[in-house]
Amino acid sequence: MFDPYDSTAYDKTQEPLLSQCFDIVGFTVHYLNIEQTLLVSKNLKARYPQTLIVFGGHHASATAEDLLRDHSFIDIVCVGDGENVLTQLIYDLRKETPISSFRDRGIRKSSSFIDLDNFPLLLRPKPQVIARVSTSRGCPYSCSFCTTPAMRGLLKEPVYRTRSPKNVVDEIEALYKQGTRKVLFNDDLYALSNQKSKERAIEIADEITRRNIRISYKAQLRVDSFDFQDMSVLQKLTASGLREVFLGVESGSDVTLSRYNKQATVQNNIDALRLY
Repeated sequence: MFDPYDSTAYDKTQEPLLSQCFDIVGFTVHYLNIEQTLLVSKNLKARYPQTLIVFGGHHASATAEDLLRDHSFIDIVCVGDGENVLTQLIYDLRKETPISSFRDRGIRKSSSFIDLDNFPLLLRPKPQVIARVSTSRGCPYSCSFCTTPAMRGLLKEPVYRTRSPKNVVDEIEALYKQGTRKVLFNDDLYALSNQKSKERAIEIADEITRRNIRISYKAQLRVDSFDFQDMSVLQKLTASGLREVFLGVESGSDVTLSRYNKQATVQNNIDALRLY
């Protein structure tokens, strides 16, 4: 079909997607691709009315009722771990002959949460110089502007789940052998400020170095994920390929940071910028 890891690929892949009829097509929706996803979905349903169109992801989960009400071409919105919802949905579809008779449309919620290490590594459709990798799901913080704590409220999701360092680096190594040279860690938060999380980041870095995987990577962090006492940790991460960090600075006002429930201060922001 199309490359699910390229959020900007809809324009150039719409025609291949529309060139054949699928029983079911799923989209991971976020604020960067919502407009293109709605357009492609509308065109897809117009050409193949029998195709079941499924939306998932935080954006879709948080606005599921609105999406279904405002866009009749969307059949199902899955809330929570989409893998479990889609697996059950496929089993249900197999019971219907023809599939066009399937009428169980609406919101579907995940009833369980997968062990991330048991999730099979996905084969990328083509070699990618830059690839996205998720090493965790969730975030233990409750910033008021973020969809992640809202998801915990919707489904009582686990606060924070991680993949083991070996499992993460297995995927990175497979990508490296395919030609990937830069990895964007897709996590809401790659490292927490506690020692266990820092040790996990070190183990990933050491494993990358041990396997001689010569990639660079980018991670999303809080301003208090590391401090000046963690200089040796950051040196290990840098040696393994860390070249970019996305810091959640959010504001230069302590009043605003408090209103956002950031649990960080302007001084934390300044210290982090100096550190990196």
